[in-house]
Amino acid sequence: MKKILSVFIMLALLGISSAALSITNITISKSDFKPGESGTITLGISNTAGSDEITGVALTVYGTPEFTYWGSTRSIGDMNPGTSTQITIPIKASADAKSGIYVFEFRLEGYVTTSGESNLNYKGASTPVQILRKPIFTISGYDSVYREGTPFTFQVNNYGGAAKDVRVKVLSPFSAYNNAGLYPNTNAGENILSPFSGYFSSYDNTDLYIPQIDNNYSGSFNLNVVGVSEGQNTIWLGFTYDDELGIERYETKGISLTVKKEQTDLVFSQESEITSRADSILKLKVSNSGKELKDVRLDFDTPGIIPKTGGEIKFGDIATGEEKTVDFPAYVDISPGTKSLNATITYTEDGKEKTKSASITLTVSSDSDVQVLVEAKPLPLSAGTEETISITVANTWDYPIESVSVRMEGDFYQMISVQNEQYIGLLNKDDFSSVQFKVNIRNQSIGDVNLTAYVKYKDPSGNWVQKTKVIPLTVHAKTQAQGVDILVYIAGAIALIAVYLIFFRKKK
Repeated sequence: MKKILSVFIMLALLGISSAALSITNITISKSDFKPGESGTITLGISNTAGSDEITGVALTVYGTPEFTYWGSTRSIGDMNPGTSTQITIPIKASADAKSGIYVFEFRLEGYVTTSGESNLNYKGASTPVQILRKPIFTISGYDSVYREGTPFTFQVNNYGGAAKDVRVKVLSPFSAYNNAGLYPNTNAGENILSPFSGYFSSYDNTDLYIPQIDNNYSGSFNLNVVGVSEGQNTIWLGFTYDDELGIERYETKGISLTVKKEQTDLVFSQESEITSRADSILKLKVSNSGKELKDVRLDFDTPGIIPKTGGEIKFGDIATGEEKTVDFPAYVDISPGTKSLNATITYTEDGKEKTKSASITLTVSSDSDVQVLVEAKPLPLSAGTEETISITVANTWDYPIESVSVRMEGDFYQMISVQNEQYIGLLNKDDFSSVQFKVNIRNQSIGDVNLTAYVKYKDPSGNWVQKTKVIPLTVHAKTQAQGVDILVYIAGAIALIAVYLIFFRKKK
């Protein structure tokens, strides 16, 4: 078709004379016109005769019914030798015009007077003008979210001119299902849909082939969403086709969709407490809200769950809506706190074995604790005196704790310190720290009293924990206290030994 257009142009140029009156060039504002679209044809006109004036110059246009255009004849007037001008002709393609190549013809004439005799001088020219109803392809999906491994159905519509020999190539890493029943415009033996995926540089049996796409065409196609990243993706499709003039064209179209990786409908939950650095029984429950699954197995990918017998947790067959709980003996080599552990789930669905990744949340506790020791300086506590009460906090966990603070309460004293809560901060494992509170011991508090200490801190999971310890003390009368100084020193020595044993027992 391009060769035919070139022939038309050559014929037009042959009609342009090099004599006195000439159409020097023809310019069309568009390479092709859509039905109902407007444009212009511009002609260059000149008088190239030596010294002869040309009078009564006029241009006549012979158009085609597919276009409306400026009137048939236009007067240009007289043209002196060596002069030129341009004439612009507005044209408009009819709204119902069919695609094709249409010819505009032009007759340019004027009079040359030689030796008192006036002679008509005329020249002719022509130019092809194209009308093309271009295909207007749109693609859309029936939904916006797809799971990996499921078919993504999209629809191709054409609201413009016809397209022939249409080949569609997927320009994104997707693969296709063979689903020829969706394509009515087929001929026997033609390859309407073959599986295709990845990036291709040539047309072969990996392309989707549609013989004819007419106006108002609508066709549905399936792609298998595999091998793409989870989240927002764009499918790019390349369309190669012949338009209604037989000219090969190429364009791309994209459609967005959100991809979710294929997941099972299994939900796992912890049903028993497990202890860090100890043998534990992990009671794990699984719930199935999807299809029936057979031979369901779970294997932790972390080395922190060390099985006592076998490496997998076997749940067996799980029907739709069923729950199962399995006891799994294991040594837990994980620091305390709430942990997300990677695991591999293996099962059989519809006769096919599948393997998927999962994240299992487990809460791990510890058999260690935070120790609290109270010491009064000087000992013993005496009614009616000012005393310093020291509270020591020891971290006997296997991990650091943060934002440690201490607060105390009791009816036997009046606080002298500005704050009844003091901040320690970070305590590494096997570390300890002390805070002091200045108090006045009430006169009426002689005898046995209770001191309540509150220790607050953050564990490695970022959760706040508060420990409460009630410590019995004795308040002596002042005269009595003076008589037991030696016992006080002995008690103090015993307390120091106790601190040593508590704080450093785990280092042995």
